[in-house]
Amino acid sequence: METNRLKYFCTIVDTGSLSKAATLLGLSHSALSKSMTLLQSEAGLQLLRPQGRGLEITSEGKAFYQRAQIVLRDVLALTANPDEPQTFTRVGLSEAFSCSLVEKFALELGREVEFHELDAGEMEVKILQDEIDFALTFTPFPHPELEYLKIKKIPMGVFFVNATFQTMAPEEIPFVVPLGVLKDNPLSIRTHDGWPTDRPRQIAFKVSTLTMATRIVEQGLAAIYAPRFTMERLLGKKLIEGEGKFSSRDVFLVKRKNTNETSAMKRFARLIRTQLRDS
Repeated sequence: METNRLKYFCTIVDTGSLSKAATLLGLSHSALSKSMTLLQSEAGLQLLRPQGRGLEITSEGKAFYQRAQIVLRDVLALTANPDEPQTFTRVGLSEAFSCSLVEKFALELGREVEFHELDAGEMEVKILQDEIDFALTFTPFPHPELEYLKIKKIPMGVFFVNATFQTMAPEEIPFVVPLGVLKDNPLSIRTHDGWPTDRPRQIAFKVSTLTMATRIVEQGLAAIYAPRFTMERLLGKKLIEGEGKFSSRDVFLVKRKNTNETSAMKRFARLIRTQLRDS
């Protein structure tokens, strides 16, 4: 039995979705489905079964998941080099933080830190698989083994550098927005940037990274909906904030429930509060 298949199965359980797990693992839907068929055949168990358009983890699958996690942890321990103990603090960051505050985090914690830029939902899987220690997120995807510590409310807004947008009706302003949508999160947020679902907007560009979005905004081609602190650091004095009030978004620190709040976690939280005290 291949340990990779165990890892794939655990990712499916953690995400609750074959499609979402395939995306996180970098596999095609069909390849992951075939791998699970082989795993179930090898184990002689029905671990998954179809339910509507999705799937359900069987009772056998839930018990198998617990055993598989123990095996994966043991394999990780066996392959670790005892002469090079893991001392790095492994942190997951959403792109809004990695683009604008990563150097502050590095200065605060000094050396021996791993920074992972991760999407909402992806960072939860990484924590459960012990690939990172904790993460900062705007959009929680709760799991019974995870805990979310609310750090601060961050003001959101519409930002641009093209002054002509100030004379346009809000629904006529062209926007650059993230690709894809979010599903099944408890805040009912559908878009990666957290745009309010009850407000229409004109979408001119879709991009996969905040860096690309910023370049488009910088050329005056579109506006962006984003955290104020992120755009102030990326565009500085060029920035114009559009009129209209938008709700703030909470920043959460996510960690395992059975893990004590470490010094690094506290320092990250303190840094966010002090760096963004005027937000």
